[in-house]
Amino acid sequence: MRFYEYLNIYYDRQELINFSANLSWEEVRRKDNNEVIPNLTVYRYKKSLFKCKEIKRLASIFKINTTKIQLVNFGPQFSYQPHVDFERTTCVLFPIMPVINYNPLNFHLDDKVHPVYYYGPVAVNTTLKHSLKGNNFNRINLQFDLDCTLEECLDYVTSYTNTL
Repeated sequence: MRFYEYLNIYYDRQELINFSANLSWEEVRRKDNNEVIPNLTVYRYKKSLFKCKEIKRLASIFKINTTKIQLVNFGPQFSYQPHVDFERTTCVLFPIMPVINYNPLNFHLDDKVHPVYYYGPVAVNTTLKHSLKGNNFNRINLQFDLDCTLEECLDYVTSYTNTL
């Protein structure tokens, strides 16, 4: 079963680092009880995301607007228990920081943990159980929330032509 796919997409990490350094991060609350999730902040679903030309260019590949884009800032001690996402089926992840020591996303399949290490863009099936554990480094990534399969995600990438 394919549950992730590395993507052959160039992205300007430095531009994303520069953009994310000047954001006003917002806390995230649990949907079930409205409690703040510790060590997790976001900058998401804002039109101002397209002030970053690189985010706008990358979004054009997947034909999405800012309502499907988020920057996520995981604190060094962040831990997210195994779960599935209900608001998206596939997520494209672009690691921003740290450049080295970027911890894996863990998938839980058939009573086994499968770590997915990535240092460039990756598409993941978020309808499968996955988790994340901090590794003493702040972790920031750009996430595109997609409502398609991994195969359809790959079609976006392979059919893209840069018109900017």
